[in-house]
Amino acid sequence: MPKEYIKTELDILLETVDSSKKIQEQLDVFKQFDNISDEQIKEVTHDIKSFEAGMVVEYLGFERVKKYAPRFLEFLQDMNWPAARYVARMLIAAKENIIPEIQKVFKERDDNIWHYWIVIGIIKDWEPELVNLLKDDLLKLIEKARKVEGEKYTDTEYTAIESLVVLKEKGLLSDKESLFYYNYLKERFSESESLLKELNQQFLEN
Repeated sequence: MPKEYIKTELDILLETVDSSKKIQEQLDVFKQFDNISDEQIKEVTHDIKSFEAGMVVEYLGFERVKKYAPRFLEFLQDMNWPAARYVARMLIAAKENIIPEIQKVFKERDDNIWHYWIVIGIIKDWEPELVNLLKDDLLKLIEKARKVEGEKYTDTEYTAIESLVVLKEKGLLSDKESLFYYNYLKERFSESESLLKELNQQFLEN
């Protein structure tokens, strides 16, 4: 027989959180987490599939959980994970504090879907001054787009489109630069009707 799982103190606390309510509607419940230990925060880093754990991370804020910032950034490898959207809001609020970790992911991890979720889950919600700190990184994501053959494309191409749109929306590209990178992607996607449609919808409508 499988070994019976024994609930931890953190498990019991998490059961008091109502994921159908907003954090602000149950602050009395979340105050229980004000003094959880560093070890318990580490325990939360394994709860990607828990709405409640994600809410706790958002409530605690970056300063309280920053020791585990790289691990929490991993929650954005798939924004469909229950905890991801809450953790994303914490990382958005972290602002420039999380930028070195984002740059590390862009540089060292060849995970295009993760790059995509970081762009649209965090960077897209930042003010232009913050996004500008990642301008060179976003341009590199655009330049990574491959020459697509037919409809054989990957998340790299969608990441390139979103990176261009973010830079354009935030006013961080001159008209000349915008047109250059638009034409660059247009040439890369010339054999893919769906990617060209996506590029034109995203770029020309923003």
